[in-house]
Amino acid sequence: MPKGIGWDVDAVGLVKPGDASQRVVDWAVSKAANELYVQSYPVVGHKAVSAKVNNYPDVEGAMAKMDFTQMGNQRSTVLAAWSERYDSKSEPKS
Repeated sequence: MPKGIGWDVDAVGLVKPGDASQRVVDWAVSKAANELYVQSYPVVGHKAVSAKVNNYPDVEGAMAKMDFTQMGNQRSTVLAAWSERYDSKSEPKS
């Protein structure tokens, strides 16, 4: 298991597509929106946006090193292991 603090991923998506909702999603992932986000938290999704946030430690430097490509390639194996280990605790499927 890698050492370091864990990752917390935020996401945005559309449940019911529409012009207004698409504009909100487009803005949420834009450089301008990330420049606002980075004022409160030092790690954002836009590669061209970064900043040091006062009173925050070096969050990005402390994060566990993760190989997301490898994790994606092993997705089915990981999901099968997770299901085998934890599905017995899930609500019954109807």
